[in-house]
Amino acid sequence: MSGRQAAALALALLLALGATAAECPAPAPGAEDWPGQRQWQALEQAGLAFGHLKVEVGDIYEDDGAWYAKGANILHIDTHDRVVREHLVIAPGEPVRARRVYESIRQLRALGIFREVRIEPIGCAAGVVEARVAVDDAWTLILSLQANSVGGTTSTGLRLEDRNFLGTGKEVYVEKANDVDRTTVSYAYADPALFGSDWRLFALHADQSDGQSNQLGIRLPFLTLDQPWGFEFQSIDTEQDLTFYQTGAAAWVAPSVNELTTATAWRLMALDEDRGWRLGFGARSENREYGAVTAIDASLRPAPVLTPFSADGLMIAFSRVHDHYASFRNISLVGRDEDFNLGLDTTFSFTFNPEASGSTSEESTRYDLTARWAARTAGDGLLMFDLVSGVRDDDGAWNDGLISTTIAYYDQSSARQTWVARLGLDWRSNPDPEHEVSLGGEDGMLGYPAHYLVGDRAWKLHLEDRFYTDMVLFQTLQVGYSVVLEAGAARRIGTRQWSEALADIGAGFRLGNLRGAYGQVLYFTVFVPLVREDGVDSVQFVVGDVISF
Repeated sequence: MSGRQAAALALALLLALGATAAECPAPAPGAEDWPGQRQWQALEQAGLAFGHLKVEVGDIYEDDGAWYAKGANILHIDTHDRVVREHLVIAPGEPVRARRVYESIRQLRALGIFREVRIEPIGCAAGVVEARVAVDDAWTLILSLQANSVGGTTSTGLRLEDRNFLGTGKEVYVEKANDVDRTTVSYAYADPALFGSDWRLFALHADQSDGQSNQLGIRLPFLTLDQPWGFEFQSIDTEQDLTFYQTGAAAWVAPSVNELTTATAWRLMALDEDRGWRLGFGARSENREYGAVTAIDASLRPAPVLTPFSADGLMIAFSRVHDHYASFRNISLVGRDEDFNLGLDTTFSFTFNPEASGSTSEESTRYDLTARWAARTAGDGLLMFDLVSGVRDDDGAWNDGLISTTIAYYDQSSARQTWVARLGLDWRSNPDPEHEVSLGGEDGMLGYPAHYLVGDRAWKLHLEDRFYTDMVLFQTLQVGYSVVLEAGAARRIGTRQWSEALADIGAGFRLGNLRGAYGQVLYFTVFVPLVREDGVDSVQFVVGDVISF
């Protein structure tokens, strides 16, 4: 073939590709809940089907001119294409459905091993659309010496972990951790696509200075709104010391054994556009045992009443689901897209434990209700409400009652700032010892010692201004600042008197990890308690990923 013939052929191919691309219907103008939504809706309305799905896996660093970027790209094992395909809920030959495209994007993001996920049409012809599934890898291998300092206590650890082991999407880790309660050596394995299927597995074993812990979970999650079946199984067996605090100091300690096994099968019962109902049937076995209570400082609070509990029963649950997810950015993370469901999801469960099954009481019944509602606000903000409630009826006595609510608002009307307001209310009635409410340290009120206030009722307010700069260190850490104001109070165990309202203020750096899958946001903050009491330092230094949301 002559040079002129080759050039003519190349031109013909380019023209053909241009004509093919032009056949894709144009999206309608307007706002989108997620990037590319209107384009995929236009393809769905045109009746097209999926053709070839081209998977592209990008490096950790796009610009590898720097030594650290080049080294990371060389050392990192790229995610295998099959891992991406395993988590897609679209396939060649199927009709285009915009919802399925976004469900695929959400599944890939939820793995926590990618920095960016995009599914884009790249050409249409003869009723078929070819698509590109593009993911950018994150750094997932870490050997770290961890150190968090909050609430006057320091936790340390040495951790070797890979959330994307050899590019397979599997997670493995071994860790040695030390905190105020115990030393723990743990080993874990997580498989989000067991044998290449939609089933997921998690297993953990931990040797502790005061016992051990084992966990096993197997589940078939609902990957799509119209999936007919789902399943959940979990087994938790923990042996450790329970420490009971007040004013940041240990008052009592007691050994405990907690065994819990649940299995639930779910069935989709009704579906109307983006809303549906699911029905669940399951079994639950629970056993809690306690050893003798030992005083450390009995003057701090009364001794806890530890009552053994054993129950084997059957559960029925109803779940109302609403699939209206939308993408946001810089809500809890930095430089990452995050998905939130704009609607109402609720689940009510009823567990009956007859005496014949081994319950410690003649009859025990557990009622639980959870709900989450979210909405987009003006200025592309986000408003969320969470409710967790439950109570156990033991022969007519109401125990372990719980109402926990949180309302949170994220204002992103400014391009460089996110204003956060979060109010939490916790109400407990005759709580089981593991379910006492705590304020101080990571539980809220960062300017006070950990476990400073322990009670059965509490409220806490968190106000935060998160400011982002264009400064990025080593193409990896985006520098920002944070100013935090908190207030809260609790009704103390024993006296049943409400504490004085506490308050603190903090300011410092907030670093977002743009390349890694771990420690997305690191804080280096100084907190000053505004209400001083005995045992409270004038300054608390908060270091680590200790402010979660």
